[in-house]
Amino acid sequence: MKLKDCIYFLSARLSRKLKKDFDKKLEPFGLTASCWCVLMVLFENGSLTQKEIADILFVETPTITKMLDNLSKRGFVVRTPHANDRRAFTIQLTKKALSMKNKILTIGDNFMCSVKSNISDSDMNSVKTLLKSIFETQS
Repeated sequence: MKLKDCIYFLSARLSRKLKKDFDKKLEPFGLTASCWCVLMVLFENGSLTQKEIADILFVETPTITKMLDNLSKRGFVVRTPHANDRRAFTIQLTKKALSMKNKILTIGDNFMCSVKSNISDSDMNSVKTLLKSIFETQS
C-alpha cells in the first residue's frame, strides 16, 4: 500500500488541515476547534460531567480537562460540584457562552459551508455515512 492510499493518512491529514483552518476562524473569539466542539456538546446536551463530554468527543479525560481550563479561563464554562458524585464536576455554560451561542453556531455553519462548497450534497452525505461506518466498525 502506498501512503497516498492509506485511509489513516488521508483522514489524519484532512483532520489536521480542517482543524488549522477552523482555528483561524475561531481565533478572534478566543476559541479553538477543539473548544468549539466542547461548546457544541454543551449546547446540544446541557450540563454534563467532564467524563460525559470526553466520551461524546472520544478524547481522553486529561485532554478535556485542558480544554475546559481554557474555556473556563475565557469565561465560557464553569465547573460546579456534581450533586451525586463528590469526585466529579458538572460543566455548565456561562451567560457569556449562551449570549454568544448564535454567533458560535454561525461560525461553524459558515466554515462547513466553505468546506463543502465544491462538493455536492449527495457526495457530502456519502462521505459522512462512510466516516460514521468506518468509526463504528473499529473496535
